[in-house]
Amino acid sequence: MTAPTTGTVPHGAAADSRRNVEAILPLLSNQRALLLLRELNPTEDPGFLQVRFTLNGPLDLTRLEGAWRRAVDRHQALRMSIHDRDDGDPMAVIWRAVELPWIQSNWARIDPGEQERQMSRLLQQDRAEGLDFTQAPVMRVHVIRTGTDVHEVVWTCHHIFTDGWSAAIVLEDVMAAYHNRGEAAELDLRRYVAWATARDDAAVEGYWRDRLAGYAGAPHLTVGSIEPDAADHGWESADLSRELGGTIEGFASQLHVTPNAVFQAAWSVVLSRLFGSDDVVFGTTVAGRSAPIAGMERLVGYFSNAVPIRAVLDHDQTVADWLQALRNEQFEMQPFEHASLADVHRWSEVPGHRQLFETFLVFENFPTQAGSDEGTIAMSDFRSGLTAAFPLTIAVTLSDPWRIHLRFDRARCGPGAARQILGGLVAALTKLVEDPGRTVGELSASPNGLDALPTLSTPRPDGPTGARASRAPATDAEVRIAAIWEDLLDLDEVGVDDDYFALGGTSLGAIRLFGRIEEEFGTALPLHTLVRHSTVGGLAGVVTGETSRPAGGECLVPFQTAGDKPAIVCVHGGGGDVLFYRELASRLGEDQPVYGLEPVGLDGGVDPLESVPEMAARYIEELRSVQPDGPFRLVGYCFGGAVALEMSHQLTAMGEDVELLALIDSGLPLEAARATTLVARAAAVWRTRGPSGALKAAVRRLRHRGKLWWDGSFAGAEGRHRANRGQVAQACDRAFRNWEPRASSTPITLIRSSHSRDAEGGDFHFGWDAYSPQVDTYRIDTDHYSLFEAPAIDEMASVILARLPTDN
Repeated sequence: MTAPTTGTVPHGAAADSRRNVEAILPLLSNQRALLLLRELNPTEDPGFLQVRFTLNGPLDLTRLEGAWRRAVDRHQALRMSIHDRDDGDPMAVIWRAVELPWIQSNWARIDPGEQERQMSRLLQQDRAEGLDFTQAPVMRVHVIRTGTDVHEVVWTCHHIFTDGWSAAIVLEDVMAAYHNRGEAAELDLRRYVAWATARDDAAVEGYWRDRLAGYAGAPHLTVGSIEPDAADHGWESADLSRELGGTIEGFASQLHVTPNAVFQAAWSVVLSRLFGSDDVVFGTTVAGRSAPIAGMERLVGYFSNAVPIRAVLDHDQTVADWLQALRNEQFEMQPFEHASLADVHRWSEVPGHRQLFETFLVFENFPTQAGSDEGTIAMSDFRSGLTAAFPLTIAVTLSDPWRIHLRFDRARCGPGAARQILGGLVAALTKLVEDPGRTVGELSASPNGLDALPTLSTPRPDGPTGARASRAPATDAEVRIAAIWEDLLDLDEVGVDDDYFALGGTSLGAIRLFGRIEEEFGTALPLHTLVRHSTVGGLAGVVTGETSRPAGGECLVPFQTAGDKPAIVCVHGGGGDVLFYRELASRLGEDQPVYGLEPVGLDGGVDPLESVPEMAARYIEELRSVQPDGPFRLVGYCFGGAVALEMSHQLTAMGEDVELLALIDSGLPLEAARATTLVARAAAVWRTRGPSGALKAAVRRLRHRGKLWWDGSFAGAEGRHRANRGQVAQACDRAFRNWEPRASSTPITLIRSSHSRDAEGGDFHFGWDAYSPQVDTYRIDTDHYSLFEAPAIDEMASVILARLPTDN
């Protein structure tokens, strides 16, 4: 989260004027994703790298430092910093001149044991120091002399600026400069960024939907003697024999595939045995070098991306055919491999409470003799300082000999199980390369090493505290509702006291839940029933009449009623949903009353309202039923921001005090949004955004129309729920187009997602200062649809609480 800033161009450590700025670029989607992961893991930055290697030979340290400085001068990514701004996404600034942090130490007179301890302390202190993204270069080099003509190098850098391929290029260029071999011309990142930001999102979405069709998500991986409260990771390593490494290379060459494909196939076999499924998905990195840009293979930056690999084991297929099919699928993936994992997950059929994958395979191919000069300076023993955010990460390093590292989360995998899994991978590799004509079924059934794999334990999902103690369903209604939950939430067993949201249920999933309840019991309930009755037992009581039902047709939804403070009232978004406010309410304090306002028409009994002022007047009327007088506190998300502003205007016109007006990722209608015909709309978009912008706007419009059609295609009670919500969404859309904002005397607190939400015509977050005497903007590093998920929701709650008077 970033407080309001001046919006001026920031400066790196070596930048003393705007003249030092070479370029300003938007961040790519994978960079934005890594920024979010960094905030999610503040104590263990998943992109923080400590690249280590050994230099053997008579080394001139002054000459080496100069070589590193020339490499930094050549590659723009090494002269880059990242800065927040209050009027848009974070930006990357490339500086013309920077000062490289260079540290030298001499441990040559220290015995080897003490050297090892010193290195451990250095790495810990280095990680604790971290990296400041605002100070370029975001890196440092530490060179330690450990013996006669032996030096250890620690290059501390960050994945957001350089991937593994790029790191190898940098090291090769350093050694080329050290030996004065001549340096290639500088390459410009701007051409790649321009290409990356102009790609067809619709085609990317279509590819990933097809690729993951029918896949329900990864089983929860818990294996071996775990330490549930452990917050750290363990390591297991194995060296492959030179004979096996050579066999893998020859086998891959024979089948015209890469060694990486062989390891992916072997890991698929292990996961198939571990999970008991012939359809497995794991994550891996792709180089991201498919851009049609001259010199792309030598460009330094963060082009790699994490993608899911889906492997289906056809037992009748030969190993050769299977490997070649895996290779072909990865060739087909290349135009679409830049998509972020968050987007891929959203496009897939995997429910939000399940992961796409629980394991990750990294294939590291660092140079072994980068830039050596007839052996005078030899580089060896490369270690990348791998970090990861998955329960199991396999890293394969093509050193001499080949080495496999397994990094495991101690809370999810025990050390003994990790050793068994690592042994199973080596066994699978050995069997895989024996006979390309063997069938996949014969390979998978092979007992050598694979039978020793540990048994996977898949416990029921726990609540937020990690503990669940719930009674078994007893009544007929409880048993039937529990069965519906088990089906929709993919659970083996649900208890009477289990909470829908704690089990991973979502507000969108509630539509299906209540559709099924209506079909099962013939009872139509409003979705906000879940606010008061979110357990199996609670819903059973409502269905059987033992508990009073929520009144239909009312807009006010009580989230919290305790406390004598003025209520915080949260206005629905464009789809009409308010259940997502439930988690925000829980973070605002037990003594803070919180209500939601949902639109008229969700029950299908009356037509929805189609005017923002009309909605505001209706909501004020209902609000006064629980709080007759001010001060009032208003919150609006997306479209709800328009209604909240109008409510503030109407309340202040009545002489009431509005002490909070918080707008969450809300915007103002632009020229294109006000157009009344398709022709006028297209013309407005063309004028403001050009041909490519018009095409993107058309795709988004078709996607929206397609969603309304899809919602209307459902049969039965679920279809009616979806149809009603579709009518409400269209009414909100028309209301927003015709809305003429009216000023309020209340200061606006604008909470923005960091990811761009350019509307058809420009950034629709601009312009709020015309309707309030003061607009304070706060940016949270997530996208529009993830603002109400942790940790973003915690930051949002802290912003809202900070804006409230302390005497209430």
